[in-house]
Amino acid sequence: MIKSRAVAPPRRRGRSPLDAFRDALGPEHVIDDEAALDLASTATFATSARVTAILRPGDVAGVQECLRIAQRHRVALYPTSGGRNWGYGSRVPTASGCALLDLGRLDRVLDYDGELGTVTVEAGVTFGQLARFLVEQRAPFFASVPGAGPHASVIGNCVERGDGAGILGDRAMHACAFEVILPTGERIETGFARFPGARVKTLARHGLGPSLDGLFLQSNLGVVTRMTLFLQPRPAWFRVARFAVEELAQLPALVDALRGLRMEGTVRSLHALWNDWKAISLLGPYPFEATSGQTPLPPAIAKEIRRAAGFGRVSGTLPLYAAGAGQGEADEARIAGALAPLVDLLVVDDPGEIDWDDLDSRGPLLGAPHEASIASLYYRKQTPPTRIAPEADRCGCLWVTPAVPFRGADVHEAFALAEEIVSRHRFEPQIAAVCVTDRVVSLCAAILYDRDVPGEDERARACHDDLLARFAERGFPPFRLGVQSMGIAPRGDAETARLRERIKVMLDPNRVLAPGRYEDPP
Repeated sequence: MIKSRAVAPPRRRGRSPLDAFRDALGPEHVIDDEAALDLASTATFATSARVTAILRPGDVAGVQECLRIAQRHRVALYPTSGGRNWGYGSRVPTASGCALLDLGRLDRVLDYDGELGTVTVEAGVTFGQLARFLVEQRAPFFASVPGAGPHASVIGNCVERGDGAGILGDRAMHACAFEVILPTGERIETGFARFPGARVKTLARHGLGPSLDGLFLQSNLGVVTRMTLFLQPRPAWFRVARFAVEELAQLPALVDALRGLRMEGTVRSLHALWNDWKAISLLGPYPFEATSGQTPLPPAIAKEIRRAAGFGRVSGTLPLYAAGAGQGEADEARIAGALAPLVDLLVVDDPGEIDWDDLDSRGPLLGAPHEASIASLYYRKQTPPTRIAPEADRCGCLWVTPAVPFRGADVHEAFALAEEIVSRHRFEPQIAAVCVTDRVVSLCAAILYDRDVPGEDERARACHDDLLARFAERGFPPFRLGVQSMGIAPRGDAETARLRERIKVMLDPNRVLAPGRYEDPP
């Protein structure tokens, strides 16, 4: 009789990190197809970083295991949600050799409080999905939406300190209860969410003791997989004030008046100003026929277009939300008294009865995401798009986004500087000023071009670098960076840089998470 005995399975040799990721996620969720990697390595400007694989965990446990594997094998991971970070790098990592940690499958709305107006979402939830969810719930609230379109990630926008329309447009200031997976795979919760059973965990930005939320905004210190957002109540009365001036010299007085309206509380929502070049790009494609194919757009033709369209040298809007007609009409009268002497156009639009069940009729000021702003990325393309896919269609877009004091002289200086530099590089100077708070304006300078035109990538990058450096010299540091800007951003003080480095080493000992992302330049 032959006695049986246990035999150890043969050791598997040569196991790669990809094998470990496949074991953890399933082979169908580890993508190394060359075509997919090529597209993931493509942005709206020239990049050199190459994606090595795309990992698609379906839950928090999968995210944790991906990070543990990355630490063991010293594999760099770059997290992304919707991948719609257009103009800042899309899905392209800050360094070559990274695998994308694609959080798109974490797409659940986890909780909704219809009384206190909060919603808790995972990292893959999009603005379009959230808007539809709130309609289905017949919620008396709506979520602030950005210009990035319905397929952009809610959490992705927030962790970049993105902004949106409405009273709660400063998104990171109206979010709490982060669930974060650290680079080691550990899971933490911020604010009151770290206390089991706390009834206020989704209601307060700050918990007990030091607030950790800020560590995970514009950083590479953790992967945010869950977040609670505050919602804006539906207004009983809603209007939009539109205004315009014919000369850039009118901008200082106008900006100071807007700041006064904001600080006194008459205007409570995020609002914006944009120059005529920016407005023209939103009307439709570049008028190649009118210019005989020449670029950039001549100022005389730009002037004709803007006058025909009915907007000014600088235009703007003020969304007005009120609890009733009495409050709203008082705000409207106050705005007219403050702005009418300073502008060449002031009109208040009444949208009439709002159908809250119809997203298409509501527009972004009432929580309905749209693609109109993103369509402008095709401005310099000669073939109209059949779908919005700017990387694949080789649309060129670079953003430079300095922070500017909400003061007339400063905003005028920033507008003029951006227009001068971008025009000198022979692009249309498309400038918007987003009044996110009552003290700081986010200036957004877009460089739009066609990547299929030889030499345009190089010229656009030179324009971008020139703008970034000149703004920093004038005391206007960037409030947001793209992958194209991480290594050339202005240097901060050495002591803060050393502290940030110590935190990074403590949380990510092998530096596997998004190397180079928002790190101080060497």
